[in-house]
Amino acid sequence: MGRISRVGELALLTFLFLSRLPRTCAHLADLCLIAVLALFPRLAAAEPLAVIVRIDTPVTQLTAGHVAAIYRGEQLYWPDGSRIKLVNREISSATRRQFYRQILQARPDQPFYRPGTPIPIQSFIRRTDRAVIQFVATIKGAIGYVARASLTADDLQAVKIVLRIPDP
Repeated sequence: MGRISRVGELALLTFLFLSRLPRTCAHLADLCLIAVLALFPRLAAAEPLAVIVRIDTPVTQLTAGHVAAIYRGEQLYWPDGSRIKLVNREISSATRRQFYRQILQARPDQPFYRPGTPIPIQSFIRRTDRAVIQFVATIKGAIGYVARASLTADDLQAVKIVLRIPDP
């Protein structure tokens, strides 16, 4: 989940508090959940994602099809001949589920193989958007995906967005 406003945090904490009340108050917790989701739909919705590469990578923009080909192992090298290094979030990550659903049309645990071989495509796994950003910023040829809201102005000095993925 991306950044939540202070009001959103308060609403969520209120819901968690009410959900722990005795069963006779359970309807209050249900009403609170409905109110939280109605007032703060971003808590329930997926976030826009960004596909990022290191600032010196020789591409400025990629299509969803190009990114899918890269993550499926159909494209292994950048135009300058340097090796592409894939960064993925962990399988249980909501960011990974969204990326796999929208870009790869696949389950987040689906393996991909080099075309014509039984060799699986390897990727580096990072647990947070911040870790993905740091990896991509420091490793030549790296490509990754993060929630757009997690990118700061400082990050955009070291990485560039090559594909913007809207909310589903």
